[in-house]
Amino acid sequence: MKKLFYYLSKLFRNGRAEEQLDDELRFHLQMSMEKKMEAGMSKEEARQEALRDFGGIEQMKEETREGWGFRIVQETIRDIRYALRQMGKHKIFTLVTLLTLTICVGANTAVFSLLHTILLRPYNFPEPDRVVNIGKQWRNSDFGDAVLGFSPRCFLDIKETAKSYESVGFADLNKQVDLRTSDRIQRAEYAVVTPEIWDVTRVKPVIGRLFTQEDIDKGDTNQVILSYRSWKRLYNKSPSAIGSTIALDEKTHTIIGVLPKNFYLRINNTELWLPKIFSKHDRSEKSRQNNSYTVFARLKPDVNLLQAQHELEAIYAAYLDLHPERREKVERSGENYGVLLSKDYTFNMVPMVNAMFWSMQGAGAMILLIGFLNISCLILVRNYHRLSELAMRHSLGASKQRITRQLATETLLLFFTAGILSLPLTQNILSILDSNTLNTMPTGLPTRLNTTVLSTIFLTLLCFGIFFGILPAWSVLKKGLSSSLRNGKQNSSISKRVHWLQNLFVISQISISVILLVTTGVLLKNVNHLLKKEFGYATENRLFVKIPLPFYRYDDARSKIDPFRHQALKDLGNLPGVAQVAFAERQPLDILSTTQTSFAIEGIEVTSADPDLNGTHYRISPGYFETMQIQLRQGRRFTQRDTAENQPVAIISQSIIRDYKPKGELLGRTLTFWNKEYTIIGVVEDTKDYPFYIKEPRHTIYFPAVQWGYNGSVNFVIHTKLSSRELEQTIRKTILEIDPELPEITFVTIKDAIRSGMVAQRMPAEVLACVAFVAIALSLLGLYGVLSYSVSERKREFGIRMALGESPLAITTRILWWGNRLTFIGLAIGITGAYALMRFVDNLLPDIQTTALDTFFFTSLLVIFTTLLAVAIPARQAALTDPMKVLRTE
Repeated sequence: MKKLFYYLSKLFRNGRAEEQLDDELRFHLQMSMEKKMEAGMSKEEARQEALRDFGGIEQMKEETREGWGFRIVQETIRDIRYALRQMGKHKIFTLVTLLTLTICVGANTAVFSLLHTILLRPYNFPEPDRVVNIGKQWRNSDFGDAVLGFSPRCFLDIKETAKSYESVGFADLNKQVDLRTSDRIQRAEYAVVTPEIWDVTRVKPVIGRLFTQEDIDKGDTNQVILSYRSWKRLYNKSPSAIGSTIALDEKTHTIIGVLPKNFYLRINNTELWLPKIFSKHDRSEKSRQNNSYTVFARLKPDVNLLQAQHELEAIYAAYLDLHPERREKVERSGENYGVLLSKDYTFNMVPMVNAMFWSMQGAGAMILLIGFLNISCLILVRNYHRLSELAMRHSLGASKQRITRQLATETLLLFFTAGILSLPLTQNILSILDSNTLNTMPTGLPTRLNTTVLSTIFLTLLCFGIFFGILPAWSVLKKGLSSSLRNGKQNSSISKRVHWLQNLFVISQISISVILLVTTGVLLKNVNHLLKKEFGYATENRLFVKIPLPFYRYDDARSKIDPFRHQALKDLGNLPGVAQVAFAERQPLDILSTTQTSFAIEGIEVTSADPDLNGTHYRISPGYFETMQIQLRQGRRFTQRDTAENQPVAIISQSIIRDYKPKGELLGRTLTFWNKEYTIIGVVEDTKDYPFYIKEPRHTIYFPAVQWGYNGSVNFVIHTKLSSRELEQTIRKTILEIDPELPEITFVTIKDAIRSGMVAQRMPAEVLACVAFVAIALSLLGLYGVLSYSVSERKREFGIRMALGESPLAITTRILWWGNRLTFIGLAIGITGAYALMRFVDNLLPDIQTTALDTFFFTSLLVIFTTLLAVAIPARQAALTDPMKVLRTE
């Protein structure tokens, strides 16, 4: 420590250290002179002899400084000071380079952090590549090889017989409960899990403990574990939360632990975790077809995914041997057990999301490439024009290593400055992505700034920057820098190579920008096309009102829920501005509430070549079709006479008739759904029910809500001419007058539902639009920077040309022709590449219309106009060159 303090004191008190060194050398010189004078020499002779013995004062000072051990630090400080002076001297180059680096690093870090969070590391588990999901597969259905949910009975079978897993855990996710706090009641998301989940995920509590199988065996099940977010919100992260109690649906639960901050299972908004108790029904064969649960497992170290899949198929084959009556239906639907890495679930479940994120990854790579080309070109051109300066420094004694280190220091200073400036830009971009896009994803994953991604992007650009920063010096160092002062031919050859390379870089940037702009235009046109398509129902002025009824108070549909529903329909229908109102079990395009279930219709036979009849279903009130403007094709709609006491009835979608072409009318026939028979009374137009990123079920069935039980919430759709903001407070007040203790009431318009349902199409379009804007901005910065720097270095040439009679207009035309020639070459290459890319996109996303000639045309106009602006400024600078000033400097 003393030695370190000594070196630091020498470094930061350099002036004082030099004074001490002078005093010490003066003392030793004086002592040597006195000894020689005592020996009989004169004072002058003694001084000369003492200096001869010392070997030179300056040489000894240099040797002493090297002995201090911080000469390299002093030189680095001088290099930084010199680099700062260079940045101030070349303001255009500095500004363009910093802007380019800031935008490139910030945009790329945001995009690749998003991809890393969702694509590569969606879960914060140890060894995430060994955590899998087990579920049912229906290979002959719309979902293909996707691994879907699992049933309690199937889970218990796997847990008892499978040998491929260290542990297997069961989870019932996305459940809601009323959480009572001191001032209000609010709906909270919770999950019910088995203790094996903790072994699968290897999670450790922040404080407290996790519930175990021993707790369940003892009957101690009124326990709850908080998420980190709930702990912070309810208890301000106080350790006193452990052991305290909270009321969930009027039942008291004891808090025993808190989970880490970034822990979640597929849905990241889970606030509470409760233990799972398997009921008698769960353990029976009746629960085998209830595949609405999630099973996580951790593979053993010596087991791979293929081995686990084969074991599951063997277990299911053994089950079919015991139940041969199911074999025909299983073979027809392709039903089986499947296993999938948990981190790949979103891309397995939602095929379009895969294409979406790969397109975003390609866009991020293009931005990185543009940044590399831009920075390399700017630094290369700048340092080429400094060859004479470098040659002069070398002639005056600077070593080749010293010059190389100076150039590297200048590049490092630029990059670190831009790296600091890019951090707030990255955070802002991530905030925009989180608030506008990611909350509509099925998982709702939070995006975090990934330092690994930031470091990788920064170091990649830095390496290329340093390489091209010292490339001009290297090209001359091989032959000697001094020779460049007198060898014009050598400089001429270097000038041609650098000029050719800079033009290639600018053309490449423009080409990539054109490709991104065309792709963005096509995707935005596709989004606009989807917004204008027919959904089968009205999309304007329709507002959904979601009211979560507490099950512990509304546990009987007929005596409690139906009166509330009827009263709410009456009161909402009387509000000013409300034209129509109806009950709906759920809203269209909501992924979290859509289900597919098999059903059968009398007279429609499903052959082995056809999949089973299956589709989604709605529970609605009379007036729903009128409110949503869903067209009736045959039969009648529901009326008030369709009550629980009368014959169960159903209405089907037109697609069933179109796909199966039954003989005769379907009206009056029997539809079997969940082992209950209904009479078909009507046929309505097909509607868009699922989000666009999920393959649409072909069929929809509608049932009267009064003939069904309670499913967790009461939702209303309102047709109004007023804005949703004008109505929300009035609706909330009206509903709370019926029941003042209801939790939060939420609102969503059909337009918002469509926007959320189009996330797979909208997200890449929005991200690519930002990326394309960044790309064209970077290209313009690069083009402007190169031309401006070249014009500033060629002022002597332009001055002489004008002195010899060339007009300012001719000079302007010369610069415009140079820049626009590069633009047109880049535009031609970019349009060709974009056309080839559209063929690939057409195969990847077949529903997208890629033959958009108007997009190519308007993209070309945009690029020509913007690059013309970038070229016009340096062209004007060249035209304003004063030949007299140039000649005077000569």
